[in-house]
Amino acid sequence: MSLSRTATGSWFNLSTRQLEKMIERAQCLGPSRVSDLQRWKANDGADFASCVERVMIITDCEPKLGPNVTLNEIDEVLDQIAASSPFTSAALKERAKQKYGQSIRRDNLLLTLFRRLCSSEAKWMIRMLSKCLCPPAATQKRRRGNQLHALWSCAAAFSEQLVGGITGRKYR
Repeated sequence: MSLSRTATGSWFNLSTRQLEKMIERAQCLGPSRVSDLQRWKANDGADFASCVERVMIITDCEPKLGPNVTLNEIDEVLDQIAASSPFTSAALKERAKQKYGQSIRRDNLLLTLFRRLCSSEAKWMIRMLSKCLCPPAATQKRRRGNQLHALWSCAAAFSEQLVGGITGRKYR
């Protein structure tokens, strides 16, 4: 991602639901694979980007439309999408207008791109679009571990107070 994009405060203005619909269309998903894609909502620790990777990995062995995607292409697509967002700075919008001329609908840009990406590339593209590069499973496990430790400590302290108050003994 270009430094200018992060420095100017661009925003892609895409919801997970919009990305989900784009993936469905780009990958021509049938009902069973759409339900697989929607499993990310089930709170099983996997985020949307990881579910997309799981669904797309089935077709990774099939040839993709067009050549492999380059980082420059991804950067250009992100610039164009950011330029269409109402949250993007005027400077980036003007720069994109000068560089790319007529704007292309972001849905069309992303559909074309998602058709050419392999599963792991699509996962990271979604994470870039949602501005969340950290896999949530790692943070959830860490958070759960801290919560369980705190809960266990509270339960142990309460138990010690309860039992110790009744018997006059301290247990460890």
